[in-house]
Amino acid sequence: MHIPHTGKALYPQNIQRGFIRQVIYSATALLDPKCQLCSEACTYRSALCSACLMQLPHMPQCCPVCALPTPHGNHCGDCLRKPKPYQRTRCALLYENPVSYLMHSFKNHSQWDIGRMFCEQWLNQHQQNINGDLVTKPAIQVTQAIIVPVPSHPKHSAKRGYTPSVVLAQHLSRSLNIPLQYALKANREPKQQKALCRKQRLQNLHNVFEAPYPIPQTIILVDDVVTSCATAIAASHALQKSGAKNIEVWAIARTPLT
Repeated sequence: MHIPHTGKALYPQNIQRGFIRQVIYSATALLDPKCQLCSEACTYRSALCSACLMQLPHMPQCCPVCALPTPHGNHCGDCLRKPKPYQRTRCALLYENPVSYLMHSFKNHSQWDIGRMFCEQWLNQHQQNINGDLVTKPAIQVTQAIIVPVPSHPKHSAKRGYTPSVVLAQHLSRSLNIPLQYALKANREPKQQKALCRKQRLQNLHNVFEAPYPIPQTIILVDDVVTSCATAIAASHALQKSGAKNIEVWAIARTPLT
């Protein structure tokens, strides 16, 4: 099924700004590559030294649906009480220091090497499992799925000059040879989520996303961080309206508590 592209990683109105920042950062990293955490020497484009990589807080056992850490990997109470519109969430890291610091640098300072490192951490943890355990049982092969990044509002993407979730989705798409489609768009600018409780976040994102074209039944929704699941829920509802039946959420990090 052909789906028209409805978004881009870089936005024309600010492509020069994002490009210039990335060129400056890449040139610095090439001439004097240093770990983003301890400033020790590291290899080019690796973002972190091997010692700091080993210290990243990886995901413990967690709820298979929303990735909230739970004893023995059981379903959490919220997912048992309120089934999600998606079947699984896969994250690589806990959203706590230093991951939160690194994520801020990636999202707000054009440090795409950190985004690449995040994707490598995700792939190291999940790549061997996804082909035989994607979304439903019996297993759906990744060849039947498409990757869809969670879009930012154009105002935010224009300010940055790029969309972080799209950068992540592009790297995962290339690494796993899964088609990437920009099937979602943000219809309006929601309020800032940080100060809102979970109920308010869900209300804030109601009808924010739209999938204006028919899409395949199996979708991999890519985002940077899962916090309250509000974004994943809102985006999944929009995808379901356009034909999605099986949705899996892939994100770099998960907050320990919602």
